[in-house]
Amino acid sequence: MSRVAIDWSTAEVRDGELRVAFADPASSRQRKRMTALAERLQRPGEPWSAIAVKRSRLVVSGVADGAEADVRHFLESLLLEANAAEGDEERDAGEHVDERDRRMTEAFQAFTPDS
Repeated sequence: MSRVAIDWSTAEVRDGELRVAFADPASSRQRKRMTALAERLQRPGEPWSAIAVKRSRLVVSGVADGAEADVRHFLESLLLEANAAEGDEERDAGEHVDERDRRMTEAFQAFTPDS
């Protein structure tokens, strides 16, 4: 699965709402992970009111004037965490396959006739 990245060149703010596209569309699993992370990490008093994770973009409502760097840092942190978790899952899946392959190899080798 591809890593999620923000294409900052697409950023646009209207009435305090930031819309910025992903470089490539995010999968359903990536969107769910980022949404959960945003809900867990957002604290009262943040210089924005809500973050919505869509298939091809992020939408940040209620962005305060002057908070651009804070919002960017938060969004990039979400992606960093989501991509790290994605890598962990891929690595775990690979280890599972390797363990399964090892067990099957041993089972096939057990068919070797005794000399």
